[in-house]
Formats: sequence, structure tokens, C-alpha cells
Amino acid sequence: MKLIDEHFLRCKGRYIVQCGVATVAILVAMVVLDTLSHTAIIASLGSTSFIVFVRPRSYASRPYVVIGGYAIGVGVGTLFHAIGQIELETGVIVERYLPITLAAAGVGVAMLLMTATGLRHSPAAGIALGLVLERWSSGTVLFVLIGVVVLVAAKRLMRRWMINLA
Repeated sequence: MKLIDEHFLRCKGRYIVQCGVATVAILVAMVVLDTLSHTAIIASLGSTSFIVFVRPRSYASRPYVVIGGYAIGVGVGTLFHAIGQIELETGVIVERYLPITLAAAGVGVAMLLMTATGLRHSPAAGIALGLVLERWSSGTVLFVLIGVVVLVAAKRLMRRWMINLA
């Protein structure tokens, strides 16, 4: 086993540029939308940038799959968050584990819908989890969706030049 991949040694310029473009795309999204909060929600963008810029020719990095996957993740996360906001007369155990149960169910439902529709973008399941567990606003959701569009647009601009790095 080699420490450095041979493909990297042959194409290191492309690796550096593609990872650099991913870095700039995430930076632009975060600076424009001025956010450092809601890390569990926006962390999925880091995973998406990996897929979009390291595996640009993969099915999971197609624009409609990325955007559609996030639409499902946001929709499911929002729904399960709303369910968690319903006032229930429950015991301590239910109160403690209800958010965790809803978060897990949100991920499962998002996965089911993504696979059933062919919009299989795995980081988008993370957005469902984050929306259930964290406090957020419509601005947070807008940030994520704009961030996704920025990543997809940056990939689109570079598409002819980019190769699969892994």
C-alpha cells in the first residue's frame, strides 16, 4: 500500500485545482450568506462539495440529483421538525428520546424518498437530520439551498476540465 495515490502523482495539478475550486465555492457561499452557525445543518455542504468536485462524473454529482436530493432532505427535515414542535403530554423518557427518534426517522424517510425517486445524494440525508435536531430559521434553509446552487454552478463552469479524482 502506497501513502500517495499514483493517480494523484500523475494528475496533481487537476487535484489541486478541483479541490481549490471546491474550497472557493464553499467560501463564497459562506461569506455571501455570512454564516458560521448551524454547523450540523450546513456540514452536509462539505460532503456535497467532496462528491461534486472529487467525483464530478458520478451520478450523485449530477445537478438535478444534488438539488433534488437536498429538496427531499429539506422537505423531510422540515416536516419532522414540525412534528417535534407539537406539544404532547408525555413522560420524561418520551420527551428525551422524541427528537432523537424523529431525527432517525427523518433520515430513513429521506433515504427512502431519495432512492425511490432516483435522487440519491447521500449528504442530503444529513440535512434532514440537522433540521430535526437543531434550531434553525428559514434563512438557514435558504443558505443551504443557495450553497447547493453555488456548488452546482461552480461544477458546471468547470465541467469540461474536471476529472474523477477517485
